[in-house]
Amino acid sequence: LEAQMPEIKESALEKKRVYRAVFGTSSYEEKRLSYAMSFLYQHLKNFLAYEAFRQDSHQMQLLTGKAFKKRGLYRQFESEMKSLEKSIGQTDFRNIDYHYDQFQLQYEKSDYLISQRRETPDTLLTALEELNTYFLANQFKLGTSIFLLQSLSTNEGQVGLVEEFLRLAEKGKYLQKPAVALYYYGYRALQSDEPGLYFDKLRELIRDQHHHFRLEEL
Repeated sequence: LEAQMPEIKESALEKKRVYRAVFGTSSYEEKRLSYAMSFLYQHLKNFLAYEAFRQDSHQMQLLTGKAFKKRGLYRQFESEMKSLEKSIGQTDFRNIDYHYDQFQLQYEKSDYLISQRRETPDTLLTALEELNTYFLANQFKLGTSIFLLQSLSTNEGQVGLVEEFLRLAEKGKYLQKPAVALYYYGYRALQSDEPGLYFDKLRELIRDQHHHFRLEEL
């Protein structure tokens, strides 16, 4: 509407004139117009949500596959999951979103194979590994954010259970995964009384692994 101003005069948008244009009757009903405006607003919100969702092709493929599976279209489901697995594998990113996508993919594959009595532990173990990676990376990311906010505030809240997850990351192979390693060393650099070593490692990882992350995340 703004783009059409001043060709469209403000008086043309008066409710009673809009009502006649929409419903083709001169018998004005405020409630009827209000309902129409409310329904239109809901459609606009749905459209904006869909537009945002459409930008995430992996989530769209995943839900398409789940819809196929729900309807018993197993050949189409297998094809969609195979395509999704290829698409995720070909991306350069190895950030938190990548591991979340991998977890969902492996979980859906496992759920399907179990229903078909074809499951082996490998798929479930892969799903669990991806979930752990996603979980740990988020723990360190949130822990880092808490430390940063605490430095700007007098509110000294507790970081929570991050210490236990530090030990888990250090014992396993998770520090080989860029999504975990960068936030781990960032958290350590903020937490430690001697942050130099951790910060140098963080800087080194950013230099070597930057292509695995989106610019806004770096």
